[in-house]
Amino acid sequence: KRQEIEKQKPEEEEEEEEEKKKKEEEEEEKKAERRSREEEEEKKKKEKKKKKKKKKKKTIQ
Repeated sequence: KRQEIEKQKPEEEEEEEEEKKKKEEEEEEKKAERRSREEEEEKKKKEKKKKKKKKKKKTIQ
């Protein structure tokens, strides 16, 4: 019985470590997605500002 328990423990620890790694990877992916989304939003804002400036120039002329 002792041997069986000893065999089970490392397996459980490995499973826990794998779960932690998976969670960390998922969090990293979420962060990356957020960053890319924020970058896309920034690009859109900049493009809108550029368009507004172009419109203003046209009205001045």
